[in-house]
Amino acid sequence: FEIGLEDFIPSLDADTPIQLGVSGKDTSLKSFISVDKKIFSLEKGEKATIVASVGIPKKISSGGLFGAVVIYAKSSEDSNGTAKVLVEIPSLFFVRIIGNEKPAGVVTDFKYKEGLFSIMFENQGNVHLNPAGEIELKNIFGQTVDKIIIMPWFVMPFSSRTNDIIWNNIPDTYFYEAELNLSPGFVGKEFVINKKIWIYSLGKLAFSMIVIFVIILFTVLIKFLRK
Repeated sequence: FEIGLEDFIPSLDADTPIQLGVSGKDTSLKSFISVDKKIFSLEKGEKATIVASVGIPKKISSGGLFGAVVIYAKSSEDSNGTAKVLVEIPSLFFVRIIGNEKPAGVVTDFKYKEGLFSIMFENQGNVHLNPAGEIELKNIFGQTVDKIIIMPWFVMPFSSRTNDIIWNNIPDTYFYEAELNLSPGFVGKEFVINKKIWIYSLGKLAFSMIVIFVIILFTVLIKFLRK
């Protein structure tokens, strides 16, 4: 195995959070990262510990710095002395330099489809954010019937990222208000972004209503034909 150091920047694709191996202006961290070994070997069942440290110079602009320690597993060298990278495992480092950082972020989309809630979060600031929160489901009487915990996920500066949340406790028939309460990762937990949508599924009820409608229609048709 070999260990490399890389920078990363936000991706333009909301479903792909980063672009690894690309350095951003004033956000490069890899030159400040050091590891205690660059090459190591493992037999089956063995483990290895890699110590990585970050040293930031005193005179550096405030904001976010982003780098990664990457472990590469390569194949044996061929006749030309080259080897293919078989596995690439990055460990991401996020560093926030205190000073003139400007955290800001909003939820730009919140929707639901077939057991999956989708949250689009836009980071409008110059440091990474870790939004987290919950989705509270209420029936038409305002009673809470379920809560879905949203674990923190990182969103790079000046970029958007989608988080898909699976709803496991789906009833067959429901008509609920889904309320998103999301802490954007700054200004403390007291600041929460709130959005609401209505979700519903008639399930077996819809099938039963169709069957009843067909029976009624068939009955009316028979009576009409007998006249």
